[in-house]
Amino acid sequence: MLCEIATGHTPYAERALGIALRIMDLHQAKAWHQHLRGDSTHLRTAAITGGIIGDPEAVEGLIDLMNISGTARVAGEAFSMITGVHLSYENLSGDMPEGFEAGPTEDPEDENVAMDPDENLPWPVTALVAKWWHQHRAQFKTERRYLEGREIMVQSLREVLISGKQRPRATAALELAIREPTQPLFEVRTRGAFQLEELRRWNS
Repeated sequence: MLCEIATGHTPYAERALGIALRIMDLHQAKAWHQHLRGDSTHLRTAAITGGIIGDPEAVEGLIDLMNISGTARVAGEAFSMITGVHLSYENLSGDMPEGFEAGPTEDPEDENVAMDPDENLPWPVTALVAKWWHQHRAQFKTERRYLEGREIMVQSLREVLISGKQRPRATAALELAIREPTQPLFEVRTRGAFQLEELRRWNS
């Protein structure tokens, strides 16, 4: 059911995708990712999938998707989720491709009023990202999952909650909740002081 929702066109698709992939075993998740990569109507979902799984073997496919304007930025975000490399900070991003348009236009006849879902994401420079990956690929093991450049384990997820940016922190909270089902989901949207207090209890 989650897989069906994830490949549909509803506001819950991406959330369902995140849950479905995280409760699959790694081989099953990778097989579904390959299936999505082979369907031109689901390339955006495939890019997001690569980041959710955290599979280093998906990175070269993500770099290929950076050459397509409709998937470039979300593929770049997935790359960052796996490797921990933030494209803007590492000078791996560039300008919007010439002629690219997304979101509402000035044309009153245009019925598409949806906002650009990737508006705040940087545009990756494919050649620079590929060069970085070639230089650092050996740091990442196959048959492992990564978040922010760390192999996904309870301790590394807690480290991301302490020092990561908000989207990886939300991912880490969900991964922890799946691994520790008797514990409540860590709320990354509550006041910072409350979060710090909870994190201190973990480390005491």
